[in-house]
Amino acid sequence: MRNLFLWICRSLLSMLGISAVGCDIISPRVEYGSPYADFEVKGKVEDALRSLPLQGIKISATDESGEMTYASATTDPEGRFELLWSDFPSETATLRAEDIDGPDNGGAFASLTINVPLEQTGEGDGWYQGSYSAADVIFSLNEDLNSEQ
Repeated sequence: MRNLFLWICRSLLSMLGISAVGCDIISPRVEYGSPYADFEVKGKVEDALRSLPLQGIKISATDESGEMTYASATTDPEGRFELLWSDFPSETATLRAEDIDGPDNGGAFASLTINVPLEQTGEGDGWYQGSYSAADVIFSLNEDLNSEQ
């Protein structure tokens, strides 16, 4: 009798778009959300010695260890970049600059990691915690003296 009851309940629930396949007991499924926010970081990369814009520099938003990359972009001819991503809310962003084109941009430059403070620019609701941004972030890269040119 129990199996007949379960079969009828599963059939009715499946017609409503609710799956109970593989369940011996029909109970509501609990799902948990995660707080998240939208991030936007804009800036410029320049040669520390000559203050000239650097093209072809990869900028990445990473976790503090540098193992997880959330967003990346390559600088344009004016050295500008823009990063957009969504993640857990935070008031700082860890950014890493890497010279990926070697001497093609006027020299080989050493990588640099910085922490940038973020300003909340939009309010959120529920799990969405709003938007955070930083503008006019400047990376000043030094030439990599250890590279072979």
